[in-house]
Amino acid sequence: MARLSNLPETAIINGFKKTIDFYVYRGQACARSWPRKPQMPRAASTQPMIAAFRYAVYIWGLLTPEQKEPYNSMAAGTDLTGRDYFMRAYLGGIDF
Repeated sequence: MARLSNLPETAIINGFKKTIDFYVYRGQACARSWPRKPQMPRAASTQPMIAAFRYAVYIWGLLTPEQKEPYNSMAAGTDLTGRDYFMRAYLGGIDF
């Protein structure tokens, strides 16, 4: 992190997009290298589930509010969401 006296012009900030991240922290203008997601290799055992999870997310988006209601009511009063219960049921069978 580098502290700056003030933020540069918008054109300069846009020119460094995805290279330098300009931001204000507690009133102080700052700059840092653009945040990057760690590139960790996936375990071989997780590879088959990726496509299934992607499809389950797609299916949840297609459900009507009436179809989502049972999952949402199961999730009421818990830290989970209706979508979490749907994913559990779709990916691993219903085990509540």
